[in-house]
Amino acid sequence: MEKVILAHGFLRTQRDMYPLRNYLQDFGYDARTVNLPTTFKSLEACCTTCSMAVEPLLGEEIPLHFVGHSMGGLIVRMFVEDIPAVCRGRCVLIGPPNNGSLLAEQAARLLGPLARLFGGLQSLRPGAIKSNSLLARCSTPCGVIAGTDHRLFRGLLLPREHDGMVTVEETRMPGMADFITLPYVHTEIHRKRETAVLVDRFLQTGTFRQ
Repeated sequence: MEKVILAHGFLRTQRDMYPLRNYLQDFGYDARTVNLPTTFKSLEACCTTCSMAVEPLLGEEIPLHFVGHSMGGLIVRMFVEDIPAVCRGRCVLIGPPNNGSLLAEQAARLLGPLARLFGGLQSLRPGAIKSNSLLARCSTPCGVIAGTDHRLFRGLLLPREHDGMVTVEETRMPGMADFITLPYVHTEIHRKRETAVLVDRFLQTGTFRQ
């Protein structure tokens, strides 16, 4: 049975990924969530936690996939690049701020010195993304799903299309194997069955297209 590791985003816990986990289990995967310290710790610290969760699976000769939502997508990218032999399958990133988050930058400036307490927030700033070399091409096949519904977040100062938290342009990355948008908000896109169907399709075929 193919395994999938699910990584949640900033200010969330593994419970946020339970709906997607349940869908993938129904599709026949051994889908597992992991609790990551995304609120107060850096991307590097989250990768260490992810490594501990994945370590028991390293000896198995079966496809091992990764799916991350929001900051979880960055954790997945960093993790599989640091240990490329771990990911014997594919990755799907849902609403990932691959180029950094303008909203995170605005929030950090608003919080001032208090922003230092939130390691996850600091890791999402465009400058931090650049320093972590996450703007480089990813060697693992990655598909990106971006949201476009921002009706509940019209007051936010975000340019162009966005999902209320991350702009569509911020989700793009060099060398991504496929890219698609869905009309959902950031906080719900990873909970939709339509998203789970696309995740399954990409993990099996390397594309979102039928």
